[in-house]
Amino acid sequence: TDIITQPGAKVKTSADSITADLQKWAEKRVKKRDIADKMAAAGYIRRAFVMRNCGSQMAIQYCEHCGLHRIRSTNLCRDRLCPVCRWRLAIKRYAEMVQVCDIAKTEYPTNRYFFLTLTIRNCAPDDLGDTLAAMAAAWNRLLQRKVMRNAVQGWARSVEVTYNAKAGTMHPHYHILLQVPQYYDAIAINADRFAHEWQTALRLNYQPIIDLREVQEGKIGDISGAVCETFKYAVKDKDLQDMPLRDFATYVEQISGTRATAFG
Repeated sequence: TDIITQPGAKVKTSADSITADLQKWAEKRVKKRDIADKMAAAGYIRRAFVMRNCGSQMAIQYCEHCGLHRIRSTNLCRDRLCPVCRWRLAIKRYAEMVQVCDIAKTEYPTNRYFFLTLTIRNCAPDDLGDTLAAMAAAWNRLLQRKVMRNAVQGWARSVEVTYNAKAGTMHPHYHILLQVPQYYDAIAINADRFAHEWQTALRLNYQPIIDLREVQEGKIGDISGAVCETFKYAVKDKDLQDMPLRDFATYVEQISGTRATAFG
């Protein structure tokens, strides 16, 4: 990486000056090269070339008061599969959502928060796009159900797709952060209720597995931990690296045009 010093900034070159953030950059850039090579092998030559050059230049400023480096700017490819860009976007979303939750807790100090995971059975890579579309439609139907209209004051949702290497299947699922007024009956907020509502919204002939837990110390940790879990990567770097080339190419095609996050 070419280090470009901003005017008036000082950049230390000793080993002691290497921050954890820069080390993380280095780790992500190694994974980025692997994904870029896979993109090229799958036929996405232009995206692979741009991803290869992602983060090749970085403007770093050194603060004399705190003794830390700060990344001021860098050239990002902003590809949704780039490990560097997805990591930076996850950090940005996390910081923004923590601020939103802090304001919400100030304005509604008695509200409760729940972390909800909605799943569906694994699907073949070729069916991933249709499955994600069905889940999005089911989520919109779920929003019209009584449990959501009456019990939920606000929500943030993200989709994650994990890869089952043994079966060669995809497992898409939703991570959702819910804000619930204190006055709403706590008995109505339970896993069985949401499992039934999700099954109805998806129009399934089986009951999907879901997970519902209240955000508090000893479970998820705190609201920032729930936000971090909600807005983690849509797909793990290791899953992308481990996918056979055919499944990887199918995955890239199937997620094209899909939306990873939503709020309401």
